[in-house]
Amino acid sequence: MSRQIILDICQGEGINVKVLSRGWLFRLEKDGKIRYMFKNCLPLNSQSSSAIAADKFATFEVLRAAGIPIIDHSILYPLDNHREFANGCNTPAYLERYFEEHQRDIVLKPNHGLGGQGITHITSADQFPAALEAAFAYSESASLCPFYHISREYRIVMLDGEARLVYGKERSTDWRFNLQNGAVSIDVTDPTLRAKLVMLAKKVVQELNLRFCSVDVIELDSSHHHASSSDQPELLTIEVNSTVSTSHYLEQHPDRASLVRDIYRDVIRKIFT
Repeated sequence: MSRQIILDICQGEGINVKVLSRGWLFRLEKDGKIRYMFKNCLPLNSQSSSAIAADKFATFEVLRAAGIPIIDHSILYPLDNHREFANGCNTPAYLERYFEEHQRDIVLKPNHGLGGQGITHITSADQFPAALEAAFAYSESASLCPFYHISREYRIVMLDGEARLVYGKERSTDWRFNLQNGAVSIDVTDPTLRAKLVMLAKKVVQELNLRFCSVDVIELDSSHHHASSSDQPELLTIEVNSTVSTSHYLEQHPDRASLVRDIYRDVIRKIFT
């Protein structure tokens, strides 16, 4: 989110602001109450809920157990991690077996990571060394996923059970859907689709007990349905972000600044009440 938006909101709300840690940390004070905002993280979500959302495999296990549609994830630990919890998920044989079981078409990504960094689409075993190095450069564990044929990705920004921003993301030249990697954000104009996205996001935030977050959802294209041996839901959760960033969205839609400002204004009001 834009630093200037936060400063503008705080000025309008009579909140004293100090910018610390080279711009990553905001100290907010009003009526003797002090609140901190660190790296887009505002103190509305509990520590445990935020920790689960930041862990892709933990998010998968929680939502799967609740029967909420989500893409498959498996955990992978560095091959030199010999601690008990890593047993069975820390060997070359485990990675190779997963690769073969998923038609030699998988994605390896940091289990804790943002912005599409350290992610590799693997279709050949000779990609393993570089993919492992990339993933573990950002995280102490990695997630393995089958490669999904995706027609579009969506983001739903939720605040206290209400969808405050819903938009789609279309790829350009990159296979990923991250806006910073060239994807383009588009409006969701189909009311039926929008209702389905919001309903799914509400189930996610209720299960994870998150007040403010964004929920990313994928829509599978027809080729994935034809290739799959089992029936897949049309929409699947891919990840949840308890730290909500809108900077790349605003770069593409500067005319939506007032909409985004209203969201963060309401968040900041809530953290003082």
